[in-house]
Amino acid sequence: MISKDNCPYCVKAKALFKTYDVPVDVLNVPDDLSRDEFINIFEGMEQPLTVPKVYAGSEVIGGYQELVEYFRELGER
Repeated sequence: MISKDNCPYCVKAKALFKTYDVPVDVLNVPDDLSRDEFINIFEGMEQPLTVPKVYAGSEVIGGYQELVEYFRELGER
């Protein structure tokens, strides 16, 4: 997950991972990834330039709302 300090949706996403007892690796902008690196990675993609950016392996899940839906769908399987 790509996160940023003081981001309320990043805090919610981390809490959701904890609720489901799923470990998550976090890259923090700008500590682990510069703002420019973040922009370069996602520029031109259909993803908005917002955080959090959540991944499952190499698949981009999306932001917080998409993460909620992802866990909901996993629970229905």
